[in-house]
Amino acid sequence: IKNYDTKFEFNQPFSLLEPKWSDVPLNNPSWLLSNGQENSQENYPSVYELLLNEYNNGELKTETISDVSISYKQLDNGHKIVTDKTAYESILKNTGTAWYYLLDLDSRTFVLPQTNGYMKYGNSNQFIKQSLPNIKGQTGWVCTSGDDETTPPFSKLFTSTYGASSGPSYPARFTRIGFDASTSSDIYADGANVNPNAVQGYLYFYVGDCVGTSNSVNLGDIKDKLDLDITNLKTELNKLKGNIIKWETDYFDIAPSGLYSFDLSNTPFANIPREAISIQMVGKVKTAQNGFKVDDYVYPQFANYNGNTSGSEQGSTPYIRGNVLSIRFGNEDWIVAASPNAPTKGLSKTNVKVKLILTALIEEV
Repeated sequence: IKNYDTKFEFNQPFSLLEPKWSDVPLNNPSWLLSNGQENSQENYPSVYELLLNEYNNGELKTETISDVSISYKQLDNGHKIVTDKTAYESILKNTGTAWYYLLDLDSRTFVLPQTNGYMKYGNSNQFIKQSLPNIKGQTGWVCTSGDDETTPPFSKLFTSTYGASSGPSYPARFTRIGFDASTSSDIYADGANVNPNAVQGYLYFYVGDCVGTSNSVNLGDIKDKLDLDITNLKTELNKLKGNIIKWETDYFDIAPSGLYSFDLSNTPFANIPREAISIQMVGKVKTAQNGFKVDDYVYPQFANYNGNTSGSEQGSTPYIRGNVLSIRFGNEDWIVAASPNAPTKGLSKTNVKVKLILTALIEEV
């Protein structure tokens, strides 16, 4: 907390895109798992805007890793921003590490750095290839006949000819054979250190309070929302203990007996405890019908799907299996009935587009 014009503002405890290793999965939407997935500007606007700004204003540089040339933009903060997906994937395949932020300007998505290796702490983010100390030696004199060839890691150090110039076994050649492991693989090098064993874990990056498409309430926004002084500081903090996360689908058309599924893997709800999630359905009228006007809103309630064709049945209870959210609608076409005795005077499913809205309250911040 620092004094700021007699009020108080809170500093985020981490910097955007600060990496962290964990030995267990994190159920915290402020930390985004790096697993090669594409992350959208819609869900992470602040992170995308940060990367886009660095790409537009960074210095263009080029480096070659494992025979793959890759160009990137970089500011003083060290983030390497690339747009060449082929080069990014080639370096990852060849070395097990691609420490770049891959930006797709057309789809407005980004992919975080990935590594199957380990993090070596230092003062730069340069790639460090694997290495082993070299193995070298030589044999004593070996008698050979003819000009026998050698291949790495063996080499001829010296050859001398003795004996007569004719006969079944002459001239005889005595060769000293050398062994140098670095001639067959650049993993071996003179004076190199052995890279240590590593523990496989989960690589996360801090995305702060910019997760999701919601108007989330969080400590980072306190300075913009509250007029604090020292006497009510503790009370106001307790009021904002929770962090509200929100994500919603696009509007989609529905039909009787329709089944609709949505992948939550690349949303803030991928790691949210399922018992903390609430789901709401909102609908909009497409064309005027029985007193309903275009863009009027309806708020359907969920009902168990049992194949019933009565006018009161509107849809199934939504469910989440793994990271897939699904909902199936009943056979009846009417989503709003004027009365149980006159269902055809209401609003039909085919005349409504709906969306599902997910919210969750995270108890710890």
